[in-house]
Amino acid sequence: MISGKINFKNFYPIIKKNEIKKILKFTLNSNNEVINSLKKNFKLSYDIKKIKKIQNNSDLRVIGIGGSILGAKAIYSFLRHKI
Repeated sequence: MISGKINFKNFYPIIKKNEIKKILKFTLNSNNEVINSLKKNFKLSYDIKKIKKIQNNSDLRVIGIGGSILGAKAIYSFLRHKI
């Protein structure tokens, strides 16, 4: 039995379209590596000449950190002085 004194409200926050547009524009214009990797003009920061030098080495180890390029980029920047 439902009483007439009970008020039901929508508890989900109401976000206006303008607020969503502002958040989306801010996210797309930010200097975020993940967002930049989705753009058409994205280029990886490796050099083909360096890869050809490494290609002749028989002792090469690949370290997996997950499905993101950011882990490999971190390892590269850490070991850059040795390459």
